Amino acid sequence: MKSAIGTRPVLLAAQTHMGEDETILPAHDLLRGDFPDLLTIIVPRHVERGRNIAMLCGSRSVARRAAEEPVTDQTAIYIADTMNELGLFYRLAPFCFLGGTLVPMGGHNPLEPAALHCAILAGPSRANSATAFAAVLDAQGFGGVRSAGDIARETRRLLSDPESARAAGDAAAKGAATLSGAVEKTIAALDTLLGQDARA
Repeated sequence: MKSAIGTRPVLLAAQTHMGEDETILPAHDLLRGDFPDLLTIIVPRHVERGRNIAMLCGSRSVARRAAEEPVTDQTAIYIADTMNELGLFYRLAPFCFLGGTLVPMGGHNPLEPAALHCAILAGPSRANSATAFAAVLDAQGFGGVRSAGDIARETRRLLSDPESARAAGDAAAKGAATLSGAVEKTIAALDTLLGQDARA
């Protein structure tokens, strides 16, 4: 994938739901003036939506991973409609828009991309992982978006300054790390509740 993408700038939209692709595609269009070779990768939360997203793309050049269509120099939108490959795409992009946040879904786990040094843009619907979103976005110092214009603005800034994008990914990872150690914390809490002999 790295070879196919080459030096092209990438906008990754991960775990998107119906209603969010309709925001990502206009953001892509807004960015093409500054980044004519932009590749937008959409990873739908439900892979069966791949064909529908391809239809939404209209005249934009599109390729679908499930159909084994390769990324070429002409591909504008790549739909990664396959299972269990999010780690691959989080590693390919320094930041992503995380789905389930522009629609009332409560958002998806931000610790997954953050742990792979992928900074996060997210809409206001974050209730499912409110503490994790707060840790990551606070560490980054930015990331809240509400519209195609917001996504385009933040993407333009990050793509124009790759060092800043890398630093944001590192900050996201540090923010995520503050929530690590759940097993040790759980054992300590159980020890307190049950007494120090509980381990024995």
